[in-house]
Amino acid sequence: MNRAVFLGKDGTLIRNVPNNIDPANIILDPYAIRAMQVLHQQDYMMFMITNQPGIAQGNFSEADIHAAYVHIIKQLRAHGVKLHGFYYCPHHPQGKQWPYNTTCTCRKPQPGMLLRASEEFNINLNTSWMIGDTLDDVEAGNRAGCKTVLIDNGNETGWNLAGQRKPGFVSHNLLEAADFIARRTSYGRLVEQL
Repeated sequence: MNRAVFLGKDGTLIRNVPNNIDPANIILDPYAIRAMQVLHQQDYMMFMITNQPGIAQGNFSEADIHAAYVHIIKQLRAHGVKLHGFYYCPHHPQGKQWPYNTTCTCRKPQPGMLLRASEEFNINLNTSWMIGDTLDDVEAGNRAGCKTVLIDNGNETGWNLAGQRKPGFVSHNLLEAADFIARRTSYGRLVEQL
C-alpha cells in the first residue's frame, strides 16, 4: 500500500485569501516547494484536500476551482514537485446553490475526502499524515486514521483540542511540519512513536 501526506489548500499549501479563485492571487506558501521536496524524498504521495463552500454559496463554480487547481499544479511542476490528486468538498448545509446546499460526509472535519483518496490510490491511512492550518483539518485526519500536524499560523481561532481535534504535532510552518514527518520516517517505514 502507498502512504500519503494530505495538505490543506488555503493557509497551508497556498496563502490564505478567502474565496480566492483568481490565479493572480494564488500564491504558494513560501515553504511549500521545499516542504514537498522533503516529503517526496520520503516516498509520500501528496494530495490537496480542501473545503470549498464558495461553490455552495454561489461565489464560484466547480469549473473555477478546477482552473485554480491547474494553476497550482503548474506552479508546483515548475519546481519539479508533484501533487498526486486534488479533492474538494463543494457542500455547505447553509449554501444557496442546489445540489450543494446539503450536509455531506466529505466536508472537513468529516474524513470523506481522505477515505476516497485512500480507496482510489491504495493508501494506508495509518502510515499517512494530514497537515492543515485548522482543527477541522486535524479532526478529519484523525477520523480517517492518519497522524496529524497543525500549522499554527493564526488561522485557527477555536482551539478546542478535545478528542479528535488534538493534533499529533503543532508546527509554525509547512517546512517544519515536513521535517517533523521526515524525522519520523526511516528507510521507508514509519517510526512508531511520535
